[in-house]
Amino acid sequence: MRGEMGWYSACARLMIQMDDAQHVPRYKHSVFVFKARDRGHAQRIAVALGKKQEAEYANSEGRTVTFRLVDVPALEAIAADSGALDSREIYAHYEEVPERERVEFGHAFCPERSDTGGARIKELE
Repeated sequence: MRGEMGWYSACARLMIQMDDAQHVPRYKHSVFVFKARDRGHAQRIAVALGKKQEAEYANSEGRTVTFRLVDVPALEAIAADSGALDSREIYAHYEEVPERERVEFGHAFCPERSDTGGARIKELE
């Protein structure tokens, strides 16, 4: 009999490249939530989900753009049941604050005014 399935989160890191010497490659980090029997099973699922994100196409200038899975840098068991997923952090990303966005220590932020108008996807041209 198989063990119970638990919830996992995984981050798949893909490299976006274009056949143009001037193009600067980018990373795409995709986070998935899924059920698996154990960590080994979760690793196989995470890799399969990342590979499903791989793509190759010609952009509007006829340049080839590729998305290729590099690795799965994060894999975590997050819950035994779906009820434990409510309000659970599954991904955090730390980055340096650009100079133009820096504020004095103790600055009062107002997150209630956040522009949450949805994801904005910038297409590679």
